[in-house]
Amino acid sequence: MTGSNPSFDAEKHCVLCFPKRKDGIKLTSSQNGREKIKEAATIRNDQVVLEHIRLLNERGVEKDFVYHVDNECYKTYVMKKALDKLKVSAASERSGNVAEEEKDNVECNNDEEISGKDEKRTRSRNPSNRNPPCSATASNREIERVIKCIICNQFRCRGEYSKHRFATDESAREFIMAAVYFDDEVHLRLADVLVSDSIEDNISRLKAKDIYYHNTCKRNYLMQYEDNIAQCVICQRNCNSKCKLEVRSIEYLLQKSRETFDIVVAVRLLECFDDTRRLITKNCYAHDTCESDFLGTGILKSVDIFKDNVGPLVDDMIIHGYYLQLSDIRDKLQGMFKEMTFHNYQIKSFLSQYFGDKVSFCRPYKMNDSLIVYPAYLTTEQVVSKVQNLNIAKTAGEMIRAALLEVDFGLNDSFCDKSDLSDAWKKTNMPESLLEFFSGLLNIG
Repeated sequence: MTGSNPSFDAEKHCVLCFPKRKDGIKLTSSQNGREKIKEAATIRNDQVVLEHIRLLNERGVEKDFVYHVDNECYKTYVMKKALDKLKVSAASERSGNVAEEEKDNVECNNDEEISGKDEKRTRSRNPSNRNPPCSATASNREIERVIKCIICNQFRCRGEYSKHRFATDESAREFIMAAVYFDDEVHLRLADVLVSDSIEDNISRLKAKDIYYHNTCKRNYLMQYEDNIAQCVICQRNCNSKCKLEVRSIEYLLQKSRETFDIVVAVRLLECFDDTRRLITKNCYAHDTCESDFLGTGILKSVDIFKDNVGPLVDDMIIHGYYLQLSDIRDKLQGMFKEMTFHNYQIKSFLSQYFGDKVSFCRPYKMNDSLIVYPAYLTTEQVVSKVQNLNIAKTAGEMIRAALLEVDFGLNDSFCDKSDLSDAWKKTNMPESLLEFFSGLLNIG
């Protein structure tokens, strides 16, 4: 107060923020501004400012008090919207008190009629014996003015004084995860809360402590957290919180992933969405371009491609009893439809759904080779034998190719045309090892 602090100077100190000093910020004073401040102080019931003005008035220097014209002082203090809210709140509080008094009077009259006892009549008429008013309003006011927001570390944020505690496990969990992720000043202020390795213990501790936040601060903090952790469910690149998917969009993507046998995207979607209850269990994101490309209304459906091109191939495999590698099927499809991308897991998913128990899968001896699909009626020994025979043929082919590459046509350091190359080929003698191999293979004596 001015009376208790003689260092207050009406011409040098802001009447609104004293004793906090703002060096370098211009002080001003006008008749209209002083009137608005007095009116706002009365509405706000701000005893500090009213006492300043009263003491200055007693000293005859009321017209000289100054203030800062900025967002923290004058502009916020006399904001019409905030003052109107305070007027409405005060009016509702007064009407509530009147209703409470009328209720007490009715109760008192009933007691008088029933009992007719003088002591009850005296007690009902004595205001000191009535039920004390709820202290929630006083408590909220104390919180607004005394306790700082855990996020912005200020009493007031954008004109907002009201603060709230963490009441639910979900809000506390999300806030703790955001603070741990950012590892910022908010995380430091939660040092006495985040003392356990168990997230559940930390949540219980956060809810039990007197920790408060502005709604605006919490909303912006969590939105910033979502922008940093959000990943597109399709391309797995970062995206902002505006790309959040609704239930209908998730259902469309899930249906498309099943049609195209894209089990990777389907699994990511099911991690965020309960398909049975149509309930989003965790925020799910997708870029607009990724979503539209994935749904791809103008592109031939993958299921039709698989049925028309893979189906006959596997049917022939089942009839004649041989096996195929998924990578060979994939390469064939990729060569036919260059504008699309195929994966081994898509082919396996299609074969499992389309052929069911008619086919089986196994991994070859070499870990880097793709899965093998073969008719289910073949035994494991038969499949192993076929794989070994194929490996022998591949090895023989590699040896033949290497032997042919070593053949000398006698054309070094010479220019030749088609006829010269034909004459050289006729004069060339094949290696004895190749002649022996083909003689044994074709049973030629």
